Amino acid sequence: MLFRVYLNLRPERGVSFLTGGGDLVHFSHTLFRELEKSNADPKGVAEAISLFAKERGGVFSTYVRPIKPRSSTEVLTRVLEAEMVNGGIGQAIYLVISDFGRIAEAVIASSRAVGEVIERIVRSMKRLNLMRISMPIPYKFLVFETFNRFTKEFQPSYRGYLRIGEYENMISVTDDMRALMWPLEQTFMEYSAQIDDQTKRVLADFIRAQSDF
Repeated sequence: MLFRVYLNLRPERGVSFLTGGGDLVHFSHTLFRELEKSNADPKGVAEAISLFAKERGGVFSTYVRPIKPRSSTEVLTRVLEAEMVNGGIGQAIYLVISDFGRIAEAVIASSRAVGEVIERIVRSMKRLNLMRISMPIPYKFLVFETFNRFTKEFQPSYRGYLRIGEYENMISVTDDMRALMWPLEQTFMEYSAQIDDQTKRVLADFIRAQSDF
């Protein structure tokens, strides 16, 4: 796996933090660099991972410093998949950081519980204008699960593929023009409470052409 985090082990090059509970949390070099690149708080993430491991539950959440510029209006959610090694045993986990402006929520989830986190993210879209979900690589499981949850929660009237600008997009749109879009093979998805005029035109032209056919 590309990213690894170790509890009370330091088997490879990386950066370590001592948590308030006395655990040594060691990030692999690649994971620490990714956290820096995402502007995430590595100390806060280390504390969250330590508590997640102690609780032995499927999901643990806490609050960390924001990861985006204060001037940004969209909610940014960053998702990372990593292997957590604890007591010599590896476990796949997901780190999900959602930035709401003044505060960010960090959620650690096991692979079996990540669907619960995705459902939470999709439900939060109902009160938001914009959200971008970004990943270091396209996690297609995450993409398809997000679209499935969006379908259940929003009941879109159109689901399919549209070329908008330079990208072919997978898109779901509701009657009131809320939309979830994924430019194929890209590392982000975007939710908008009101799609832009260009997307409206492309969608209207496509539906018109389908009805004419």
